[in-house]
Formats: sequence, structure tokens, C-alpha cells
Amino acid sequence: MNRNIFVKNKNESNKFNPDVIKKYSDINKNRHSTKYEFLNKPYKMIINDKNPKAINSQEDLKVDTKNNNINVNDNYKNLVNDRKYLDNSNKEKYNDKNFNQNKNKFDFRNYQISKISSEATDFNELKIQKKSYYNKEKNDLLKEKSKYNDIMQNLKTQGII
Repeated sequence: MNRNIFVKNKNESNKFNPDVIKKYSDINKNRHSTKYEFLNKPYKMIINDKNPKAINSQEDLKVDTKNNNINVNDNYKNLVNDRKYLDNSNKEKYNDKNFNQNKNKFDFRNYQISKISSEATDFNELKIQKKSYYNKEKNDLLKEKSKYNDIMQNLKTQGII
């Protein structure tokens, strides 16, 4: 089932064309009596269950279509119902009442995408700031250490310690 919001119902009650099913059934009936001109041209193999080397007559090239058209009308009705359901759900989802809500969701989603996809230049700046901060702290600790060492050296030279 296709979830595209732009899918429109082609078979509304006032536009329904019953000739399509009739034409399909007519063509299906006439397919066995139609004579084709056989040409010596290569073509794409559409018969997967037969070995192409074992073809001896025209009957070997016939495609079994009995299983393919059993539930065509039922499948067609299912497709029409699915499309109607999608159209109805899209009409409810994207009506004028929900316009502001949908617009807010769309804008928020775009904001998130732009936020994620933007290039992060802050990392290099933070890394440089971190290095300079630790270098500054290291220098401050070295100055404090030299002060304490000087104080201890002076106390030792004066004989207090």
C-alpha cells in the first residue's frame, strides 16, 4: 500500500469508468484466438519455469495465465478501497483545522535537521580554550610552588626549621 499523500482517487463515484473491466475481460477472451506473426528476433525471456533449450514448438512458449487473473476484480476493489481510505485519512490529517499543528511539526523537524546538519566549529574553540585554561592553571601552580619553596628556604636559612 502506497503511503504517498499526493495520491488522488482516480475512481470517484462520478468519474468511475466501468469500461475498463469490460475491456480487460474482452481482451482476455480474445487472447487465445489472436494470431501473431512470429519473427526471428531475440526477446527477453519471460518464462522462468521452462528451460529455453527444450523449446520444440509454439506450445512450449505459451505462458500459463490461469492463476494470474482469478481475483482481478477483487484486487481492483481492494485497491480502490485502499485509495479511498488513504484519501480520507489524508483529508483528515491535512485539513485546514490541523494546518497550524502540521506547520509547527514541519518547522520543528526542519529546525532539528538544520541543527544536526550544521557544521560544529565550536569544538576547535573549546579545545583551544581548554588547553589555555590548563596551561594557565599549571603556571599558577608553579608560581605558588616556587613561593612556598622560597618561604621554606628562608625559614631554613634563618634556622627556624
